[in-house]
Amino acid sequence: MKSAAAIIRSYLMYKPYSFFGTLGGLLALLGLIPFIRYLTVSALGLPGEFIQSLLLGVSLLTASLLAFALGVIADLIRINRQLIEDGLALQKAHQEVQSLTADALE
Repeated sequence: MKSAAAIIRSYLMYKPYSFFGTLGGLLALLGLIPFIRYLTVSALGLPGEFIQSLLLGVSLLTASLLAFALGVIADLIRINRQLIEDGLALQKAHQEVQSLTADALE
């Protein structure tokens, strides 16, 4: 179970758009179903109250929007992490060059 959590965490870390995009798309599709049902029933002129269904649809569409936003934020965090790692590697290389230069001068 721990290895599955590690795999999911690493997948989220390196490919956030694919996970959150799929999740957002699925939630958007599920959120549109109550609206399509409401429009169909309204077009047929059948009586009924559909407030609960429409609230469910709005909730799912809101969750979809949040999933897409989390995907963007996760991708920005991924890019920031990569830039920090690259900067750290450059800094270490620069320090090694400086120490070799200082040793050669002594």
